[in-house]
Amino acid sequence: GYKDESGLGGREDSTLDTYRFHSNGNVPNEMPEGQSMWWQVFNPSGVGVGLWAQISFKDSYHGGENAQSCDPTTCRDDQQSLLNVVISNVDYRKNDTTRYSAGDTGLGMDGYHYWSYQGATNADNDGLGINYGTSSIECATSHDSGCFWGESSIYYYYSDSTGSNIPGGAMITSSDPYKSGSMTLGVNYNSNNDTFSTGTFNISTVTQHLNVGVHNSSYGGYVSLSHFRNTSNNFCNCDFYSSSASGYSGFFSGILEFDVSGTGNSQLASIRSSSTLASFTFDSTNDDVQVVAPMTISAAPSNNYTSNWSTVDTGSMTLKFGDATNDETKSAYFSSEVFGAEIQDDGTQIDGTSGGSNNLAGVMVSYNTLDKGDPDLFHTSGN
Repeated sequence: GYKDESGLGGREDSTLDTYRFHSNGNVPNEMPEGQSMWWQVFNPSGVGVGLWAQISFKDSYHGGENAQSCDPTTCRDDQQSLLNVVISNVDYRKNDTTRYSAGDTGLGMDGYHYWSYQGATNADNDGLGINYGTSSIECATSHDSGCFWGESSIYYYYSDSTGSNIPGGAMITSSDPYKSGSMTLGVNYNSNNDTFSTGTFNISTVTQHLNVGVHNSSYGGYVSLSHFRNTSNNFCNCDFYSSSASGYSGFFSGILEFDVSGTGNSQLASIRSSSTLASFTFDSTNDDVQVVAPMTISAAPSNNYTSNWSTVDTGSMTLKFGDATNDETKSAYFSSEVFGAEIQDDGTQIDGTSGGSNNLAGVMVSYNTLDKGDPDLFHTSGN
């Protein structure tokens, strides 16, 4: 998604620009609010990881100079939120004997998409609960055509030093119609009516030209991912992590929403890191990340409202994201600030480990993965 400033014309004017490589702010940030570029590694010697994220909020609060336009005690009550994360693995199809045959050429994609939407929290006395889902992320292929289409050689500056063309585009889908086996379907759960659904889901799409990820004005070749992990450049957005360590500790904190049978899901609890902080382990060889987060769940203070929250369960649990092989749970590590990982479906429960399989779905993603934050989440001024 990077647009070079070398004056080489071509299709630069159709490429979304971003502050990611322009710390001086001399270019406009054309990214939609709350979204990132889709970053994809092409690894000729193995699996290339990819990552895209969206964190969007909407409410009546305007912040700063407009803060008086609504009652500050209620104008966030109509808040809606949307989380989208895609983690993609790209590899030669001949290496994926489950879906393809040895004679299939080109690259294939095996990815994970998690989304979570919460409607207006003041829709009624209970508010709307979470509607979330997962689906596979693949790309449409044929026998002699893999995921990506190449550029015409006329765009010589998009080619690598050997003269071969870089990828120019792809058709992303939840199920490759060419692959072996059954069509892969998505699944979602609506906590407002306590129902599961499977099938295909309508999603919005953006057609974007693929641009080679270089960090200078020469298109002489591909750039190693390790270049973007060099703390001397500004891919890391704000250089919050200035060291080159492979592991960090961090603090998790949030609100756990309990699904109440029937309508209404307003029973909440605090979930946060315990005295043992979450560990983040970055693997620069396989470009993945593993996160282990011991969590404590605590009930809200008792009052006339919370005293009836019989569904809330308290205790402790350990959430794990990513794995060492990137097979069972996918993850993507671009830098110490740009990474994401799928939760392990390992049966963990509050004060238990016997939850079985296919009972956990979720994802974690770093906020600095976003190329343009949503101002409704963090206002530049105001509260």
